[in-house]
Amino acid sequence: MRQAVKKVLKKIGEEKNLNVVDAFKIRNEIIVAKISSTEEKSVIMRNRVKLRGTNVYIDDDLTKYERERQNRLRVWANDRRKDGMNARVKYGTVVMNGKEYVWDDCEKRMREKGEKHKKTVGVKKNKIIGIFLNVAGVKNKRTEFWKYIEEFDIVGLLETWVDEKEWENMKQRLPKGWKWRYQEAKREKKKNRAMGEIITGVREGIEEVDIEEREGIQERRIKVEKEKWRIISVYNREGKKEKLEQLKEMIREEEEGNLIIAGDFNARIGGGGGWEEDEIDKIEEGRKSKDCKVNKEGKELIKMIEERGWLVEKEGNGHMKKMEKGRL
Repeated sequence: MRQAVKKVLKKIGEEKNLNVVDAFKIRNEIIVAKISSTEEKSVIMRNRVKLRGTNVYIDDDLTKYERERQNRLRVWANDRRKDGMNARVKYGTVVMNGKEYVWDDCEKRMREKGEKHKKTVGVKKNKIIGIFLNVAGVKNKRTEFWKYIEEFDIVGLLETWVDEKEWENMKQRLPKGWKWRYQEAKREKKKNRAMGEIITGVREGIEEVDIEEREGIQERRIKVEKEKWRIISVYNREGKKEKLEQLKEMIREEEEGNLIIAGDFNARIGGGGGWEEDEIDKIEEGRKSKDCKVNKEGKELIKMIEERGWLVEKEGNGHMKKMEKGRL
């Protein structure tokens, strides 16, 4: 894969000047390349225009959710083009006939940007919509990303790569109207990039009753229809068992109440975790996973989930459903 990447760099005239640390395929037509520094990435992004007219393109690495969303936009835009429309896909939106259209995760459809949800979303009727994403670095996210984030009331951004010095500047870029908190990303060496950690936001107008955190874990406690909810964001960089023990200490069984735990555990659990399938079916459609593999970290996570009687819910690609009447 590295050789394939170097061939592309040669086409833009930068083969000898850039260091490819790693490269791997995520689909037949997509290769993800890891470059040694953000400066080198900037050089590549400036020179990618030289690939115009070829069958090769370079774009920012996106999270799994972002790739899936962009694919939905492309499919929708292609269908509109077949009908004679001029539809252009951008990050997070499709521009058509002077209007912007976005994918609505709640209603599972494309809608015009600014159009109200069919189901009322927001603080007015005490229905809350949240999103949790591993952003793999938040500093270079585009304006469209933050506009999309503004559609949610509870936000959890994981693996932000923001350290203490960078946080002051980062705060100015975050959407206004939310109560933001962050955990500092750590540098293993002075020259290395800051790695990991969390930024969470709660929309102003939602009653917040408490905050608790430990390294890699941040909890926001809110009230919805006079009921308390515990929203816990977790980033377990290496899937360590110690982080799970810390989580259990924070969440005492007798104090669980209405609880949502969301995050990146770096563990593969296949279809495991939670109640038996026949029990889930009595309540709602159960979790479905295309990934059937379970690793060591996944076994520890499943063990904790089953010990506490929790349920894994992966529907919506990292999005919380409505919090209503004590149920998720």
